[in-house]
Amino acid sequence: MTSWDVASAACELLACERERRDRGPLTDEWPGLDLATAYAVQDLTLKRRLAAGQSLVGVKLGLTSRAKQERMGVDEPIVAWLTHDMALPAGVPVPAEQFIHPRVEPEIVFVMGADLEGPGVTCATAMQAVAWVAGERR
Repeated sequence: MTSWDVASAACELLACERERRDRGPLTDEWPGLDLATAYAVQDLTLKRRLAAGQSLVGVKLGLTSRAKQERMGVDEPIVAWLTHDMALPAGVPVPAEQFIHPRVEPEIVFVMGADLEGPGVTCATAMQAVAWVAGERR
């Protein structure tokens, strides 16, 4: 049994991705894993991706529906970072052989034209910062 910490979890997740190796959830082996520690694992994987030459290109929200949040035991959406190697240009076939369990999930993409910094960001200021949505130019 592995004794998990942030560094070992980051190494394992990056290795699974690199080797296209399936595994069960870390929480099955690390029952005390909380959201703050999970974000620390994510931050370390991002740091290692950037050190390997990837570039940060976006942010993804997950668990945006209340029903899914309740099933997963969280009370707000989760945030993940996207790097350039996670994106495909429009019209390019998805290389299914590069994935463990390929599937399609619809997403709404907001391309920002200005940075947002808080506190104090309102819905109105956020909308003003959006350059375009899902490929449709304003």
